[in-house]
Amino acid sequence: MGEWAEWCQEVSAKKRAHFQGSPADWTRRRESHWWEFAKGVVALLNTELGLANCRPGAAVTGFSLAVRSGIPTAGGLSSSSSLVVSLIMAVNTLFDLGLGKDDVVKLGVCEHYNGTKGGTNDHAAIVHGKAGQMLLMGSLPDRVVQRAEMASSVSIFLAESNVKRSQAPSVSAKLQREGVVDPAVILARTQASYAIAALWARTKFPDFSQALQSRFDDFGLMRELNSGGNVVFASASDRAAAVYRVLLSMPELASRALLREALPDCETQLDALFASHPEPEGGYNLRGYALYGWAENERNFEFMARSAAGDLPGMLEVIRVSQDGDRASKNGRPWVYSVSTQQLEQWLASPSDHPLWSKEGWFERSIE
Repeated sequence: MGEWAEWCQEVSAKKRAHFQGSPADWTRRRESHWWEFAKGVVALLNTELGLANCRPGAAVTGFSLAVRSGIPTAGGLSSSSSLVVSLIMAVNTLFDLGLGKDDVVKLGVCEHYNGTKGGTNDHAAIVHGKAGQMLLMGSLPDRVVQRAEMASSVSIFLAESNVKRSQAPSVSAKLQREGVVDPAVILARTQASYAIAALWARTKFPDFSQALQSRFDDFGLMRELNSGGNVVFASASDRAAAVYRVLLSMPELASRALLREALPDCETQLDALFASHPEPEGGYNLRGYALYGWAENERNFEFMARSAAGDLPGMLEVIRVSQDGDRASKNGRPWVYSVSTQQLEQWLASPSDHPLWSKEGWFERSIE
């Protein structure tokens, strides 16, 4: 997987180097040239990584393809993930590759070829999702944790604003200040922030993560810590307290110099993570990102429980908290979430009064 990711980064760098337009033009080109995703599917399926999932003797050759989609691009609806999963499934049928559902999910990394990095859970939800059902997915390995029928009294409406995230004034101004010429860099920074937070937790709390550190990579460790992984907590309050203790050990904002000093044995990992993006304005908001990841997992279970109880106001409250945690802007203004030491000390003193699901965190994605 590492070699595939490195090769995709080289391909993207060469494409950008030969492109003569503005950063905005580059973004529009990447969004509109959907056939680049098809190239990524074919490229991955013709590597050892891809062929290892196919039946013996399988091969992908040339073919003609027509695609129609009503999913808006850059709208937070996983349009790129939907496209690559559909392409993999189509190619699987066309060439009788023998891929199962789990194989299709794993091969979703082919979208890295075009510079996008949809989450594996996005791919898994697309493959395993069913109309009229809610799906709760687990990670590493990706698996269906729980299914639940949508309540007959609940309807979901999606409205398209036609505003691209990177074009929202409050977001684009922040990108310009930070010297980010490609909005995709924001995703790289998010992934790096999660991985750095996981490195911090592993280094500073070895007993807490000992059962996991030989089994999962940095980003995976963060995901597994979401649900405790192999660590057993007696209650949700205990789990919240453990998370708050880890967050309390982190600085409110962390510069690269501070991180190198605090994690001297992680120099190689930090160098690799820093290489994908410029240093964030003011430093890395590790507390915000880590809290969002842990709290969002709790919200998943809280939402399912409230849905099962028919508690519509409760469901909406969970959605509201989650949406605020996901924001880059609100009402046209930048949205910045911070977690002070004083707040964490209050939460830690009485975790039962401060359930983890109720803490927004910061993921810096949606614009309204």
